[in-house]
Amino acid sequence: MGEIISRVAYRSLFTSDNFILRDFSIQRAPEYQSDDILGWSPTPNYKSTKPKLNAPQLKPWQFTVRKFNEAGFRKHPQLNSIRLLTEKKPLITLGDSFTFGGDVNDEETWPFHLEQLLRYPVLNAGVNRYGLDQSFLRLRRLLKTGLDPGAVILSITPLNISKTTLSHLVSTTSQHPLPKPYFQLLEDGTLDLHLPDIKGYNPTLKLDPIRNTLGKSAFLHIIFSLISYPYWYGTPDSELGLSSYRTKGSKIDITCSILKDLKQLSEQYRFIFVALIQDYHQAGNQAYRFSELTQGIKPCLSELKVLTIESSAYLKPLFEGNPNEYHTLFFPGGHMTNRGNLLTAKLIYDELKRMAVEIPGS
Repeated sequence: MGEIISRVAYRSLFTSDNFILRDFSIQRAPEYQSDDILGWSPTPNYKSTKPKLNAPQLKPWQFTVRKFNEAGFRKHPQLNSIRLLTEKKPLITLGDSFTFGGDVNDEETWPFHLEQLLRYPVLNAGVNRYGLDQSFLRLRRLLKTGLDPGAVILSITPLNISKTTLSHLVSTTSQHPLPKPYFQLLEDGTLDLHLPDIKGYNPTLKLDPIRNTLGKSAFLHIIFSLISYPYWYGTPDSELGLSSYRTKGSKIDITCSILKDLKQLSEQYRFIFVALIQDYHQAGNQAYRFSELTQGIKPCLSELKVLTIESSAYLKPLFEGNPNEYHTLFFPGGHMTNRGNLLTAKLIYDELKRMAVEIPGS
């Protein structure tokens, strides 16, 4: 009876769509391509396609419009013509899915909203699943191509700090290990870059015969996805990556060294460096929590005299004073809604005005 109900729910009574779906979920997302330096990077001129509405287990991001321009930046639909005509230096935003806009459309990301508020060109260089090390390497590449930003805003999250000590990433939408670059600290305090092994990378994850056989059952697929997701999708570790992929070194120490190098880049290329500390969705029955990782790098930012904005300046008072309103800012699972992105953009806009930040070339 459970099998019949499950297959009716999947709308695939006489097929194995659930089995096929799991196979698809462990493949690389088409919007990204292999990259010898960064591990993966946006596919130029990529445009997402809408899913079939009767497909099972649809995720919020599958309904979003995602477009990349020829340079791999996420497209902003309304101000591209202004950007092409202006002589202003662009503002570059860096980070992971919180910057890219993991579950929202092109015009619902905080970089787009910030562009609307500032009336100033903003380039969204955020990339899903990036560590802070990859964001730094992407900026360095952009600068070497001749891009001349007036300011750079780096989103710092607990996850992109933690990913700095991973040589491979196991993500929730691509359940095989993705090779990524990583840094290790040398005795003199400098960073030693280790490039990803893209050539030896096989994107197909082979599950054992037992899981392949049981996977043909829609009922068991639902059960195992809920009670043993890591086993079912071939991910032994439910965190960010397998323990064998966790490199030696302190996440905070490596992050602080990267921030130091980024600060030096800002002085060399004469752009304003702004750090945006973003915390995640908080459970409603607990006190507001600060991440040990994001709090751990604050002394580095202070020592480097980096302009720093914390999302908790808005989120904590809202969480404690109006929890119902607070929970409209996030999707289940942590990504920000359009409302949350708009609030983040307003926070950045207000703080830049309060600190009287004058972007070069504006």
